[in-house]
Amino acid sequence: MPILNRNRGERQYAALDEARAAVSLQAAEDKISAERRKQILRYQAAVQNLSDHHLESDLIGKHRTIERVFEQGLVSSALVIESHRQLYEITKTLNEQELAALDALWRIYLIDGQAFEKKL
Repeated sequence: MPILNRNRGERQYAALDEARAAVSLQAAEDKISAERRKQILRYQAAVQNLSDHHLESDLIGKHRTIERVFEQGLVSSALVIESHRQLYEITKTLNEQELAALDALWRIYLIDGQAFEKKL
């Protein structure tokens, strides 16, 4: 039995484990950072799309104009139905953009650890 057993094999094994854990930690941090950047871009795109589209008051005004023209008999019923379908699609798209922005914002809050501190 050696008097000064330094156990070099176990120390090298432990050092390799530590290095592997450091690489895994860095990979996880990089993945989280990339996910955060992706969500920020998603949020910014959704907000930009919402600001570029018509406001709800514009849609209401267009709807009133369509109804007025229909009541005057200047537009066929098929065109009125199509215009209502388009207004529905626009509204649906705007609502989807709002939900996408909220989802991205909450994911950013979760990544930053602020989900319980924030309110909408």
